[in-house]
Amino acid sequence: MVKPREALLSLEFTPFLPYQNEQSRGWIWLLAGFNEFERILGVTASIEQKVREFLSEVRDGQDYTKASVDIDFEEAGLDSLDTASLLLAVQEAYNVDISDDDASDLTTIRKLVDYIAART
Repeated sequence: MVKPREALLSLEFTPFLPYQNEQSRGWIWLLAGFNEFERILGVTASIEQKVREFLSEVRDGQDYTKASVDIDFEEAGLDSLDTASLLLAVQEAYNVDISDDDASDLTTIRKLVDYIAART
């Protein structure tokens, strides 16, 4: 499983591509691969936002917008039934299957976001 943060670090950037600006006749340097970088960040941010919304629904409206992405679900007040409800909502929303083995490892927002991003 490739995590989004690992994917960002493993992108192969072409050192620099020169682009001549006709107005200034100077050189503007563009980093190849920047669009892919933005795409990955956008995908993980939208998944994270949705996971936080699911958390709020599972916990009857409790606000998780400022919770750390590394907070353990148990520390956030979720019991095993809440966690199962969260994972079910994620499976339905993103059309991913989460095995029981994987579910036991998905204990934080970050781990869940990385798992979804790697499979969508």
